[in-house]
Amino acid sequence: MSRLSPADLLLLLVVLVWGLDFSVLKWALAVMHPHVANALRFSVSAGVLGAVYGVRCWWTGTSFFGPIRTNWRAIVPLGLLGFGAHQSAFVVGLNHTTAGSAALIMATNPLWTAVLGWTLGTERLGRSGWGGLLVALTGAGLVIAAGATSGAVGSGTLFGNGMMLVAAMLWGGYTALAKRLVDQASILATTFFGVLAALPVLFAVGMVYEPTVAWDAVDRWVVGALLFSGGLVVGLMFVLWNQGIRRVGSSNTAVYYYLVPVVALIAGVVLLGEPITVLQVAGGGLIISGLVLVRRSAWHGLQ
Repeated sequence: MSRLSPADLLLLLVVLVWGLDFSVLKWALAVMHPHVANALRFSVSAGVLGAVYGVRCWWTGTSFFGPIRTNWRAIVPLGLLGFGAHQSAFVVGLNHTTAGSAALIMATNPLWTAVLGWTLGTERLGRSGWGGLLVALTGAGLVIAAGATSGAVGSGTLFGNGMMLVAAMLWGGYTALAKRLVDQASILATTFFGVLAALPVLFAVGMVYEPTVAWDAVDRWVVGALLFSGGLVVGLMFVLWNQGIRRVGSSNTAVYYYLVPVVALIAGVVLLGEPITVLQVAGGGLIISGLVLVRRSAWHGLQ
């Protein structure tokens, strides 16, 4: 076997951080309402992304506000969808289910990207693709069903799994729609200004629940969890992930994405003491198998 390249090592680091995020963020959710945590961590994300984007504009000599002036009609709605609606569903779902189940269900988001892409005419699915879609959805159903009997979080686990499925659909839709914007604005610019567009909404919702937060229970571990989730997961790791796509190709990068729920399952056991059920393992296997089939069948750039 050939040795791993620096790009491969960076992608493995991203997988590790993204997989850990499901457990680490739950530390903050244990003492803070999900919508308050969401507003705080995305403030960190905006700062990190803005700094990276600003340095890039300075280095390349490009306009900082050029993308938003030209494409605000697309960037603002996408930001509200991907970082407003999606992230609101994500934190509520994560708060009500296990880290492992949340990661497995979120792993289905490429399926919804493929389906919407097929609907928009930007992607084509063959027989194996539709078969993979069915297999992966069956797996997602098993993981969601595991929430009906799981006592790891409480009676709301089934609800949490359902919200994670909504979050996966919303992110899949965001990804499919954002593809049309890539030729007009960089992914980094689209993400940064999208986060800025969603931030006032996230803050408005978070302020409603701010009185419920026991601020004396917010210690350095909670602050660290928010910095980790906001600064690394949505900020720096996003930049490294896209660098990996440029260096090793989108098809090879997708293989690493399949490792995220595996890391999340293990982290849930080690950091939170969450159980791994038979339904989770079976459903996770079907989800990943289905994703591989869809990935092989789909092709992009259809005119």
